[in-house]
Amino acid sequence: MSESEQMRAKKIPRRREGALSGVLWLGSGQVVGQAIHLSSRLLLARLLLPEDFGLIAMATVVIVFQDLVTAIGIPQALVQAKAIDETTKSSAFWAMLLQAALVAALTCLSAPACAALFGEPQLVGVIVALAVGGAILAPVALIESLLMREMIFRTVALRRALGKLAGGVAAVSLALLGYGVWSLVAGRLATSLISLLLVAKAAAWRPRFVFSVPALRSLAKFGGGVVFAGVISTATKQLPTLVVGKWLGSTEVGYLSLAQQVVLLPLTYVARPVVGVLFSVFSRLQDKRAEFAAVFQRWQFAVVAVAGLLPPLAALVAPVVVPGVLGEQWGPAVFIFQVLAVPATAQLVVAIVAAALRGLGQIRAVAGWMVFGFAVQAAGLAVGVRWGLEGAVVGWSLSSIASLLYGAVLAARALDRSVLTVLKPLGVTAPSIAGALGLGHLMLTHIDASPLLGAAAAVVVGVVAYGAILFVVAPAERDWVRQWLAKRRSIK
Repeated sequence: MSESEQMRAKKIPRRREGALSGVLWLGSGQVVGQAIHLSSRLLLARLLLPEDFGLIAMATVVIVFQDLVTAIGIPQALVQAKAIDETTKSSAFWAMLLQAALVAALTCLSAPACAALFGEPQLVGVIVALAVGGAILAPVALIESLLMREMIFRTVALRRALGKLAGGVAAVSLALLGYGVWSLVAGRLATSLISLLLVAKAAAWRPRFVFSVPALRSLAKFGGGVVFAGVISTATKQLPTLVVGKWLGSTEVGYLSLAQQVVLLPLTYVARPVVGVLFSVFSRLQDKRAEFAAVFQRWQFAVVAVAGLLPPLAALVAPVVVPGVLGEQWGPAVFIFQVLAVPATAQLVVAIVAAALRGLGQIRAVAGWMVFGFAVQAAGLAVGVRWGLEGAVVGWSLSSIASLLYGAVLAARALDRSVLTVLKPLGVTAPSIAGALGLGHLMLTHIDASPLLGAAAAVVVGVVAYGAILFVVAPAERDWVRQWLAKRRSIK
């Protein structure tokens, strides 16, 4: 290592964080970042029209595929690989940079066709601007993957939170000045630029001017499968926007887009930070199946138990909170907020199962699962859209349950466990959620106060009831938490 590289290396923390520490870092960073993001979205919902959010959602259908193809699975392959050298890292960097430029150019060229598909001429400029921002994020993703591989999560968490802050400030500022949909575009571009500057400053690694095709081939087998599975998974997630935007219009897409951003917060706040850490942990445990299975079951229950109550609570208070906080123009979205609690809860389990299968290197199984999910959810949307936005969301939500069950079968085979064991977290939390919602609804309908105060009281009662019931029906998990707390106290 050269002297300059040694100097840069001093800036990086030497200590690798463990799984729990990593979850806390990424989780805290995600909570702060998404709290900023949500706050800015609530402000923007008051300042902008549903059509503005709908246009961004339509453009995102194109941009998310650009992000996937740009990465060509390299960041995930770098984390999962058992060993990598400097040539491999540098070759991966230059490959991603070249791919980013080419894909961004193709995305810009496809913008007129995409705008014509949705019947929205404004989409051309929006897609071009977002394509540039997507290309900026390519080196960010690779450098972050190297930090995640070394289980250094603090830098990643801080970078993400500060990027969200910059984007939120830029978006709200321009919205106040009357720039409409372009304030949302500017927010994303600001997030990309700040992220690039921060991660470049924090990283101790710089690419060398080397390029090795054999080195890239070592990543291609896993990375190619990741791209395929990612493209299908992303297509599945974007199906509602595509179908609703094509047949129902930008206003309905706006309702759906904002509802997804709010109701899927548990997935963002809890599951994604955990998945980001556990993918690194699972990759290190792929040859230790007994320990692997124990970690999988423990964290799966933790994610579902912590976040599983939040989507149903959102459904409970949506009739009061949506028009009261966002404004009467968002009233038609209340039913959408309520129904989306089903896929939001299902995706908590899906996220952990997918991370486990990827950690085991079973990317073909993940790809097959994604294809199945795409097919059943496309069918659900096609049937439901005949009854408008509400019917489309109901069809999508019900079909997501079928996809979850298929994934549970794959996880059971990979871990040599029963399907019921994989689905145990949902089985344990379901009665607790039902009891909590019942008490919350009772409080919401009988409290003699302002609607928003009643909604807040319903949430508090629901959370307390949920914790009390879960404490009774999950004795094994309760004992594990007690043992962990006792161990932490003894260490201190």
